[in-house]
Amino acid sequence: MSKSATFDFSEFEAFAKNFHKQAYEANAKEFLIGALELIGDNTLRVVKSKTPEGHYGTTIFRAVGERNNKKLIVFEGDSQGKTGGNLRRSWEVTEVKYSGKTFFIQVINPEDYASFVEDGHRGLGKKTKWVEGEHMLELTLEKIENQIPRLVKKDYIKYLKKFGVE
Repeated sequence: MSKSATFDFSEFEAFAKNFHKQAYEANAKEFLIGALELIGDNTLRVVKSKTPEGHYGTTIFRAVGERNNKKLIVFEGDSQGKTGGNLRRSWEVTEVKYSGKTFFIQVINPEDYASFVEDGHRGLGKKTKWVEGEHMLELTLEKIENQIPRLVKKDYIKYLKKFGVE
């Protein structure tokens, strides 16, 4: 004759759930911050390499106007082939921030003209109506998005090993 028994696993399930939650919260935050810092560093490296430097040619600028009915040339000079690089040097990544379960970083360029180089702008003069943008940040984000699994794989495996997952 066979006997059956019933078991109440509710206490064990509550324990396991609480244990997993505490272990996850302690380790997940550390893992996510490290992963986002790694992604941010790679994003910064790539976006800087895609950002063009300004090349000023031989004339810095020339402004001609009128003041008090007289023609006025404000400045014309030789830049001796000077190049810029301020836009490229200005890229930065913020520290990892989080709100609730959402972790994020920001890739920013505080230069006033960064959006014009990124997205494009109206041209000066009659010959150029529109100057196409370089889309350096947009292209970088597309590239990095495809690389994220490869970038964080090693750290993710270490993270899982803390829970006994091989």
